[in-house]
Amino acid sequence: MPSTMDCFDMPVDRYVKRFAAPIILMSFTFAAVMLLLFPDVFGEGIFRLVIYLIPLFGTLLTVAYPKMMVDKKRADINNNMHYFITHMGVLATSDLTLTGIFELLRKKKEEYGALADEISKIFLMVDTWHLSMSEACRFVGRRTPSLLLSDFLDRLAHAMDAGEAMDVFLTSEQEVVMKQYDVVYRGQLYQIELMKEMYLSMVMALIFMASFAIIMPLITGVDPAQMMMMTVFMFIFMETVLVFFVNTKTPHEKLWHTVNLETEREQKIKRTIPVAITGCLVMLILILLLQLDLPLQLKAAIVFTPLILIGHVIKKAEADIKRRDDNFASFIRSLGASAAARGGIVDVALKDLRAHDFGALTQDVNNLYQRLAIRVNKMRSWYHFAAETGSSLIQRFSDMFIESIDVGGKADSAGNIISNNFIHIMGLRTQRYQTGSSLVGVMYGLTAGVAVTLYLSLGIVGTMQDLFSSTSLPQEVVGGMLQETLDPTILNVLLLVILVGHSFASAIMIKLVEGGSLKGATLHFVIMMWIGAMSSVLTLKGTASMIGGFGAMEGIT
Repeated sequence: MPSTMDCFDMPVDRYVKRFAAPIILMSFTFAAVMLLLFPDVFGEGIFRLVIYLIPLFGTLLTVAYPKMMVDKKRADINNNMHYFITHMGVLATSDLTLTGIFELLRKKKEEYGALADEISKIFLMVDTWHLSMSEACRFVGRRTPSLLLSDFLDRLAHAMDAGEAMDVFLTSEQEVVMKQYDVVYRGQLYQIELMKEMYLSMVMALIFMASFAIIMPLITGVDPAQMMMMTVFMFIFMETVLVFFVNTKTPHEKLWHTVNLETEREQKIKRTIPVAITGCLVMLILILLLQLDLPLQLKAAIVFTPLILIGHVIKKAEADIKRRDDNFASFIRSLGASAAARGGIVDVALKDLRAHDFGALTQDVNNLYQRLAIRVNKMRSWYHFAAETGSSLIQRFSDMFIESIDVGGKADSAGNIISNNFIHIMGLRTQRYQTGSSLVGVMYGLTAGVAVTLYLSLGIVGTMQDLFSSTSLPQEVVGGMLQETLDPTILNVLLLVILVGHSFASAIMIKLVEGGSLKGATLHFVIMMWIGAMSSVLTLKGTASMIGGFGAMEGIT
C-alpha cells in the first residue's frame, strides 16, 4: 500500500511550507502572546495547562490532517466502487473505447467524488501525456488509497496487455467487485453489532456513575452540584462521541434521491415540520398556563410529542421508497429485454410494459411513458421518474441505463447487469434494515433501564433524607451523612437532561444504522422520551410504596 503522503495529492515540502509550518508557528505564537499579555490568568492552574496544550494541538493537527483526508478519500472511493463498476459494465456494452468510457465517468464528480478524480488522472495521462492506458492505470493504482480500486486497475491493466475484450472483462468484473463490496459491507454491519455491545457497556457504566453521583453526596458530604454537573457532562459527551463513532462505521449510502425536483412527498414533509414545531410550542404554553400537576418528565414528553408527526410522515415515505426499490430490478430487466427486441427503442418498450404490474412502481412507469410519448426531454423525463420514486438507487441505476442506450449500448445486456447488481445491493440493504430493527428494541429497553436506575437512586435518596430528618440520632451516629444535599427539583431537572440527551443520541444512532433522513429520528426520540418518562414515574411511585414515603422528594413534580 502507498504511504499517506503518496495518496495526499500534495508533495511533502509544499504541505509543510504552505500549511504545517504556518499552523505550528501560529499556535506557538498565540500561546506565547497569551502568556505575556495575561500572566495572571494563564500562568497558573488549569488555564496554564490549556495554553500549553494549544501548540501541541496545532502540531498534532498538522500531522493528523493528511491521514484524515486520505481516510476520507479511501472511504469515498470504496463507497462508490460498486456503482462505478456497474456503470463501466453497461457503457462497455456499446462501442465506446475505454478512453471514451473514462472521459464520460470523470465528469460525474457529483456521483463519484474522489473516484472521479482518480479516473480523471488516468484520462489526462492518456490524453495529454500520451501514456498507454495500462501504464496510466498502474501508475494511479500504485498511488490510490483504496485497495479495491488499486486491485481493479491492476487487473484492468493486465487485461489490456493480454488483449482481452473490454466488454468481456468488465462483465466478469461485476461479480468480482460485488463480492468485494459484499465483504466490506458485511464487515461494517458486524462492526455495528460490536458497537452495540460497546454502547450497552458504556451506558451501563455511565448509569452506575450517575447513581453514584446521586447517592454519594448524601453519605460522604462531597459537593452534590459538582458531582451531578460532571455526571451530566460525561453522559452527554460520551453519547455524542459514540454517535460520531457509529457515523464513521456505518455504510454511507443514500436512500433519498438527489434530483433537483421537489415532489409531493418532499412537500408534505416540509409542511409537516413547522406544524410539529408549532405543536410543541402550543403544548409548552398550555402546560405553563394550566399549571398541570404532572411530574416534570411527563411534561417534557408531552411537549416533545408533536415531533412524532415528522417521524411518522418520513417513515411512511421511506417505506414507500423501499417498496419501489423492491420492484425496480424486475422492471429494468424487462425494459432491457423489451427494448433490445425493438432495436433499442425504449419508448416503444415502455408502452408494452405498461400492461405489466410492477407493484408500487407501476404508476411511476406509466407517468414515465406519458412524458416520453409527448416528446418531453428524454433525460428530464427520467429525472422526473427518479424523483417520483424518491429512491437514490433507482436514480443512479436508471441514469446508467439510459446513458448506455444513448451511446449505443445493448439494452438487454445493460438491463441484466443493472438488475443483478441492484438485487445484490438490495440484499445487503435488507440485512442493514434488520440490524437497525434489532437496534431499535435494544435502545428502547436501554432507555427504560436508564430511567429506572436513575430515578430509583433518586427515590432511595429521598427515602434516606426523609428517614434521617425524622429520626433524632446523635451526631456521632449519623457521622458524615447528610452533610450535603441537592435540591430535589434541581436534581430532577439534571436527570431529565440526561434522559433527553440519551433519547436524542439513541434516536440519531438508530437512524444512522437504519439509513434514510435523520429527521425521521424524531419518531424514535418521542417514543423513548415517553418510555423514559413512564419508567421514571412508575419507579418513583414504586419506591414510595415499597420502601415508604419520601417526603424530601415531593418537590420533583
